[in-house]
Amino acid sequence: MKNRTFTTIKCSVVSLMTVLLLLFANTASAQTNAKHRSTPKATPKTAAAALNGLQLQAGDSACLQRIIAYQGRLSATDTQPNAIRTMFRALERHPFAVHADVRLTSDDKLILYASDVMEGLYIPDSPYQLLADHPAFREAAVPLLKEYLIKGLQRLSRQEYSSTSILLEIHPGGNGEYGIRLADQLADLLLSLGDMDAQKHVIIASPDFTQCELLRKRLSHVRILYQGSDMEPDKLLQAGMSGLYCDMKAYYQHPDWAVVEGDKNFLTAVQPVRNEGDWAKLMSFGVRYMATDDAARLISVMQKK
Repeated sequence: MKNRTFTTIKCSVVSLMTVLLLLFANTASAQTNAKHRSTPKATPKTAAAALNGLQLQAGDSACLQRIIAYQGRLSATDTQPNAIRTMFRALERHPFAVHADVRLTSDDKLILYASDVMEGLYIPDSPYQLLADHPAFREAAVPLLKEYLIKGLQRLSRQEYSSTSILLEIHPGGNGEYGIRLADQLADLLLSLGDMDAQKHVIIASPDFTQCELLRKRLSHVRILYQGSDMEPDKLLQAGMSGLYCDMKAYYQHPDWAVVEGDKNFLTAVQPVRNEGDWAKLMSFGVRYMATDDAARLISVMQKK
């Protein structure tokens, strides 16, 4: 009797274990299948579709051709402004331009960085190697402008990227001598690249008119934008400038500057704006190009116009 009972219990335990094992196997299989269904194998097309968290719809391409990717970013998910990999991600979206901030070190190295100060180091007074050895420099993947331009212009030489440019915003620094050195070094670099066709993909913006004049004289194929609000478009055209890259206050004070009658090539662009109402107002003035690192929101405003 005891043996029979023991055998019955043993069979029941074995049966229960078998059922549990089957349930576990089925659950694991279902989870694996679900994972494969929800995460398809990455391809260039699917990778591009999810790029920067920016989901594009039909008709968005025309809007992107009015957008300047500020510091190379079209989305807040890009955490490395002015980096080469950030530029490449933006180029895949074919915006009007990819923006970058240009700084000059004390030993005349042109680098891309968002501020004049890096962790307490004032860039115009710091040699390149001192900055390059700093952890903040490596974390931000700060590139030399020469490397950035060579790689960017190589990409832009392809037909599919021909509608996009690189917009270099240069900063005059604390004194006129620094600003002239920066402009001269930038002109030297662009001329050393040798390809006049490639220069057509470069736009330079500066708030210092002396810098603009120097660059205009030395770089005949590069478009030069003035960032000041103290000179009318007609005078800028006479001086050989290609357009304006102002803050929104300049256009609010001079809404007629947004469209220059008789010169469709005069480029009017606005520096980054965060408010949707301001975007709409600037577009109503006729401002053509807008810098932003929030392309999805700006596109939605453009499509309402």
